[in-house]
Amino acid sequence: MKTTVIELLEITDGEAAAAVLQTEAGPRGLIVMRRGEQVHVYLNSCPHVGVRLDLSPGQFMSIDGKFLQCTTHGALFEPDTGSCVEGPCQGASLVRLAAEVTDGKVMVDNSQALPRSARL
Repeated sequence: MKTTVIELLEITDGEAAAAVLQTEAGPRGLIVMRRGEQVHVYLNSCPHVGVRLDLSPGQFMSIDGKFLQCTTHGALFEPDTGSCVEGPCQGASLVRLAAEVTDGKVMVDNSQALPRSARL
């Protein structure tokens, strides 16, 4: 079943925001990256050790604004693919979730099979 995780207008274009997906297994932390009217949604869990990417809530972008950054170990991820391009998990990727924007709301299917990572 698709559920709203955040309003598109709550995310600055070119930035990412934190959201929560309620699942049968419990709440999961998300990263929602906005590119115009499109979004890319990932579990908020670094593939290196499974920690949240944001030490400061909702702060995901590198200083230059080009990458999602894990603030624990500095890994950098392509915002549009979730692929790690630098850091201890280089070659790995963030877990991507199917999402769509409907009537200004970011919708994610909460019945997707998800790894145990990204629990709140």
